[in-house]
Amino acid sequence: NNIAGFGRGNPQGNGGGGGGGDEPTCTERIAHIWSNVPMFNRFIFWTSVGLYLSSFVSEMLVMLLVNIPEIVVFKFQVWRIVSAPFANAQLLMLLFGLMSYLPRACEVERTRGTTGFFIYFM
Repeated sequence: NNIAGFGRGNPQGNGGGGGGGDEPTCTERIAHIWSNVPMFNRFIFWTSVGLYLSSFVSEMLVMLLVNIPEIVVFKFQVWRIVSAPFANAQLLMLLFGLMSYLPRACEVERTRGTTGFFIYFM
C-alpha cells in the first residue's frame, strides 16, 4: 500500500500513481531532509544527542546541566537555564523533544536566518 505517498506506486497500474521512475530510498530521503536542516538546528540536534550519549559515561554531567531553581538562585549557576533543554535523561525524552522542536525551528531559522534565530532562541 501507498501510505501517505510513500510507496512504489500502484501495482495494478490503474490510475492513482505519481508516474514512472523509482522513488528515492529511505536513506536518500533522510539525506535530503538532513541537507535541508539549517546550521543552528544541526548544532542543537548534535548537542542534545551528544549530551544524551555522554550520560552513559557520567550521570554527573547531566546533573550539572539540568535546571534546579534552588541551585540557580542560591549558588548562581545560571548556565543551567540555558543548558536544561539540551539535557535529556531518557531516550524517549530526547526523541519526542527533537521531533516536536525541529520542524518548527527549521522553518523559523530559514525565515529569520541563523543569526536571527540564535537571538530568538536565546
